[in-house]
Amino acid sequence: MTSQDTDNILTPLEILNLYYSAGDVSSSRKDKLWHQMNLLLSWENIINNDYQQELRPLLFYIITKILPDIDSHRDNHRRGKTVPRFILDQLKKDYVSNLKRNMIMLGELQDLMNELRNNDIRFIVLKGAYLAENVYENFACRPMADIDILVREDDIERSHQILVHCGFERFPEKSRVEALHDNYLKEKLNEDISLELHHRLTNARYCARFDMGEIWEQTYLPLEYNFVYLSWHAVRHSFMKLIWLCDCAAIIKKYHNSMNWEETVHKSILFNSRKQLQLCLHLISKLLIPEISNNSQLSFDHSLSSLIGERILFKVQQTIANRRDPDLFTKLLTINTMESRTLFNFALAYMRQ
Repeated sequence: MTSQDTDNILTPLEILNLYYSAGDVSSSRKDKLWHQMNLLLSWENIINNDYQQELRPLLFYIITKILPDIDSHRDNHRRGKTVPRFILDQLKKDYVSNLKRNMIMLGELQDLMNELRNNDIRFIVLKGAYLAENVYENFACRPMADIDILVREDDIERSHQILVHCGFERFPEKSRVEALHDNYLKEKLNEDISLELHHRLTNARYCARFDMGEIWEQTYLPLEYNFVYLSWHAVRHSFMKLIWLCDCAAIIKKYHNSMNWEETVHKSILFNSRKQLQLCLHLISKLLIPEISNNSQLSFDHSLSSLIGERILFKVQQTIANRRDPDLFTKLLTINTMESRTLFNFALAYMRQ
């Protein structure tokens, strides 16, 4: 493939920019982090090296369903860029495969929700299952590694009995994970369905304080609450999966007119997750939606902490792309986003594990 051919190919990050920023990628290209991630998030890495493969169904959907409409509003130079057929064919395979898997997973989730309701157990659907059905334009865009359900601690035993009745088998996890959720597994139509039964959103070691009292009247976390939680979760795991950053960008894209940003910021302060929210928004503004940095309600923090966060993020991604364990760098990002008053308590808890 010649350099001229390469120049005519849209990169994965350009495609995501076109989708989340309604066709405008010019301001993103001025940023160093964008250029670094644009090189790392190459078709070679995504297709042949299984780097960030969770993005494949979303990229296929954007290319085939969204890009033609965006192209009709772009100038002739931008409209000339495309994606080769061999790449599109591979993306289609992953999209169709994920469509089938998500149909099975979401069908199983619906059966479980009915069983929980029939037994008067209140529950909250978390993360991928919520996002696939309620945020993304098509549920096949968002891969689901597992089903995450939150129940009250008093209902854990009854929920366990229901899961066993529905054919799930519980399997042991490390003690630190058991403090947060129990893991279950079931095979259905040749698909392994993994389910995590949560009784809290985080454990005490990470010092976030998510208020559980206000959420139990709904099947999903309230929008502003959920955005803070998803930001915290993504930072906690150092955005190892870039689909987590896309999740937050997808919420902004769909709900930007109805999102109460003052309430979102207020909740992040209450939940001791302000720095995590700031970093998540900072990275979205650098990589996906540059225009959100103009939102005065968010009081963007482009401070040294955010710049350090950028460097750690890139190091994590570079390490993953090279198929090495990024564990050291993920801990650094967690520490970087902690308030100074809680950092000491985290250090003590971490040393005791």
